Amino acid sequence: MVSTVTNNVMQMVTDFRAATVINRSELDAITLNGRRKVWENVAQAALIAQEIIKPANKDAYHEALKAHELPIPVEGKKVNPYTLAVKLLYGKWEDDQANVFQPNRSAEKYACVFRYFAKRRGQFDNVELIVAHIEATERNLKGIEEQDRAENRRSTTGASVPANDNYEFGLRLDKGEVAHLDQRPEFIPEDVSYGKLWFRMVDGAVVIMGYQEASEDAFKALATKRGKAIRDAAIQAALA
Repeated sequence: MVSTVTNNVMQMVTDFRAATVINRSELDAITLNGRRKVWENVAQAALIAQEIIKPANKDAYHEALKAHELPIPVEGKKVNPYTLAVKLLYGKWEDDQANVFQPNRSAEKYACVFRYFAKRRGQFDNVELIVAHIEATERNLKGIEEQDRAENRRSTTGASVPANDNYEFGLRLDKGEVAHLDQRPEFIPEDVSYGKLWFRMVDGAVVIMGYQEASEDAFKALATKRGKAIRDAAIQAALA
């Protein structure tokens, strides 16, 4: 479907895509400078996304979505409002006649990053501030994505997961069963945040033999169980 739509949203989308193509070689680099280029690109996209989904741009935004055969947001539906903006900004036409538009699936995770910074607009209102925050965040974009998912996580019933005192107790580090490894074992990928280690004792030393990755929810369940045990032990000690 050849698009003849021309409005402010379409112009912002077109300009962003053009800049992204120009910087593609730098975006694919694995050096720190290359990663910063990626962060700059995502920061620009996050600010553009905030602009194009503003209520004042609603008609133009919906027109742009239709031109790319993307669905119109359903009002009242509790989804990440930036998912469609990501599809629009990072997708591309698969043919010269602009008949087939293909969203970039690998970029969909940026919707979490967009939402994270949108919730903090005013604090991060330019590319430099966003990039600095990404660089200062542990695991960078992945870390921000995880923070956003945690902030917006819902239980299986659809209700927000409440704060849990037992979970906070379960994170305490001043207990005998907590041990620290100064370095990440090489066999654990850098993008793994939660899991279980298995080990054996050899001549009094703990030898870690492997790991099993776990979800954040599974980790929280274990921490909550541990916290309850700590709390119960404290209560029993107080009554003794």
